[in-house]
Amino acid sequence: MGAFDTYDSAGTHKFGLTLDGIESKTIKKVDGLDLKIDKVETKSNNLQGQPIHKVWAGNRVFLGQLTATRVLTDDKSWAQWLDSALNDVKSARKNGSVTIYNQMGMPARTFDFTNAWPIELKVTGLDAGSANPIEETVTFVYEEIKAS
Repeated sequence: MGAFDTYDSAGTHKFGLTLDGIESKTIKKVDGLDLKIDKVETKSNNLQGQPIHKVWAGNRVFLGQLTATRVLTDDKSWAQWLDSALNDVKSARKNGSVTIYNQMGMPARTFDFTNAWPIELKVTGLDAGSANPIEETVTFVYEEIKAS
């Protein structure tokens, strides 16, 4: 049996975010799971004037960006991570993963990223007339991502 039964999908949106082995709680949204291969392309003409078009894979390392949103709690780890990056990006880098779960709660697909550091942290939903929770969103860049 595969990760999903016939015609099933990740319709219940079960997923998790882990940074350096610590799972973030109350994750509402993750955006930016882009797997890319950088390409190098050249176009030229030979001595007879005929076009030559070549394409090949470029750099293996491709910087990407992820955005994660969670309900604001007393967990200050994202703010501390940003403060750490402001002082020393090299030591603030973390490895992590986004895991998507099937209907049975088993991992269906995992996206592992390496050398991530935050570039933005924002708090939204501060509205006295709203019943919606206040949210915290972190945007971070990573050096590499692989799906498994």
